[in-house]
Amino acid sequence: PGAGLRCVRVSPDGCHVACGDRAGNLRIHRLGPSLEVVSFLEAHDAEVLSVDYSPDGRVVASAGRDRLIHLFDAADRYHLLTTLDEHASAVTAVRFASRGRRLLSTG
Repeated sequence: PGAGLRCVRVSPDGCHVACGDRAGNLRIHRLGPSLEVVSFLEAHDAEVLSVDYSPDGRVVASAGRDRLIHLFDAADRYHLLTTLDEHASAVTAVRFASRGRRLLSTG
């Protein structure tokens, strides 16, 4: 409560929506009347600025003010796959490209 959403992205199949907030949390909701929470992840130490699903919907990327990009396995209950920590400042956007073979980010 009170965290404030910063970014949202609907999964390619239209079944889930990933929401990042100011507190660094990533929530995955099942789309439907109840918006049931499928997963709650304390993903970042600062606000989540961007989220994206891979084109096949199997991976979710989150980017944050904490300079990190996290990749989560959407096919396995959104477990953390890896963390990318090469940015020198906040990561303001993250997007899958080249049919999911590349991950683009900016900060």
